[in-house]
Amino acid sequence: MDEEEVAALPFTKRLVRAAVLEAIDIPTFATVLKQPLAWVIEAPSESWVELVVAIVRNLVDSRTPDEFGLSDPYLFRSDVPSKPTSRRSTYLEDMANTISSEIAQGRSVIGVAADPERQLPAILVRNCDRWIVVPKPSAVDIARALTEFYGEAVSPEDVGAPDVLDLRAMAFAARPGSSVADVVKRLSATTVTPPSPMDNGIPDLSELAGYGAAKTWGMALARDIKRLRRGEPGITLKDLPKGILLEGPPGVGKSIYAMALAKTTQLPLETTSVSRWLSAGEGHLDDALKAARAAIEAARAHRPGLLMIDEIDSIVDRDSQEGKYAAWWINFVNGVLDLIDGTLRYPGLITIGACNNASRVDPALRRAGRLDKVVKIHLPNKADREVIFRCYLGRDLASEDLEPFAQMTEGMSGADIVRIVTEARQIARDASRELRAADLAAAIAPPIEMDKELLRQTALHEAGHAVIATVLGLKVGAVQVASGGAGIGVTNFTRRHRPMTFADVEDYVVVTLGGRAADEVLAGLWTPVPAG
Repeated sequence: MDEEEVAALPFTKRLVRAAVLEAIDIPTFATVLKQPLAWVIEAPSESWVELVVAIVRNLVDSRTPDEFGLSDPYLFRSDVPSKPTSRRSTYLEDMANTISSEIAQGRSVIGVAADPERQLPAILVRNCDRWIVVPKPSAVDIARALTEFYGEAVSPEDVGAPDVLDLRAMAFAARPGSSVADVVKRLSATTVTPPSPMDNGIPDLSELAGYGAAKTWGMALARDIKRLRRGEPGITLKDLPKGILLEGPPGVGKSIYAMALAKTTQLPLETTSVSRWLSAGEGHLDDALKAARAAIEAARAHRPGLLMIDEIDSIVDRDSQEGKYAAWWINFVNGVLDLIDGTLRYPGLITIGACNNASRVDPALRRAGRLDKVVKIHLPNKADREVIFRCYLGRDLASEDLEPFAQMTEGMSGADIVRIVTEARQIARDASRELRAADLAAAIAPPIEMDKELLRQTALHEAGHAVIATVLGLKVGAVQVASGGAGIGVTNFTRRHRPMTFADVEDYVVVTLGGRAADEVLAGLWTPVPAG
């Protein structure tokens, strides 16, 4: 196709042509079709298929016969619906016979479909030599096509995020002879807002603390997404990472991480879990796999996008399965692995697996090319907890020192801190006033009715720990007194930042015994047995 022919193309065909050329390397295309190969070309949606076929046919026709060998490739589109019907089965069987015959005669075969795994014969899908995914145009691509079509500069910011999967709506919006302003206005009316946690109080990924390598990986992804949106050379959807497996104890913030990543990258997030798959329908294998497939297909529709699969350590090692349910489980894991492999064929679909124990996950799921990057997320340390408090408090308590609250929440997760801030704000609302530091303290250690003598004894015991720790040069962070039927208290103190010595061990033992000493000296609760 020469420059004059390209200039005469309608807007939608121009857009599709650019996407096809991004997906197919022309020199390679010409070279490999000299031998009988099988290709699958996946279109972004059903409305794209006809134009994709036309563009590929044009690429074939624009080459000389010598470039393709003795005959042109057999190019076809699927006319079969995705849902199972008797006509679908018959069509696929007839098509399988046809393409097998064409391959046997030395002719290449190219099948085009929006959902190849359901709309193309299994023999082609499972044995294809090339699987080409036509990318969904970005705002940069649409702006470029509009600029070329109307001869007037259009910026990606003006375009927004129109529904490019509906080419008919795109064609209706970009009419010949319209002003660019009218076109942009009509395109904005087609915008589909994908599911994404942008307005639910989730912070930006850069504001999160305690995520280590996972945060580094996420920020690198965010930078690549920005490069893609700016249309920088040298990066395509194929260059984005396939996914990551997050490992950490419950409540450590794996879900918050996924939502913060979605907010930072401005990518849609589809969340699902293995337990949701297993509880689908009546618990049959087909029901579980259908639920898994539905979640993946929902995420794939918004590429580039994020798919979070929680509780992925429920997909346990198949070799560990025994008994009468072993066959069911092995088939389930095999089916999920096949679906995960399917996500890898979709450039721009980034999978986030989450689990408590990665060692339980079937090794095949963690091999190279699947969720092979495993990052552990630990409970936040004191400095991290202080940052988390500040992040979720926002402008509230801006001048307050949050270090004591970070000390009081030793052993708590980021999710626990979110709960504490939420409860503290509820306390302030109930009192019809602004948030106070006392509200945070009350959310961490709720006030309780306690016998005065028991309160005194518990306070003296904790004072014993605190005084001895201070005398030994250890910084006391917070002292809490609570009750669970008996006096219960906690004294938090900062350990020395150095390898532990024998003297340190002695100090910590002395601090621990300081509570007992206070019981004896101050409260008269314990009298030692005389020696001998």
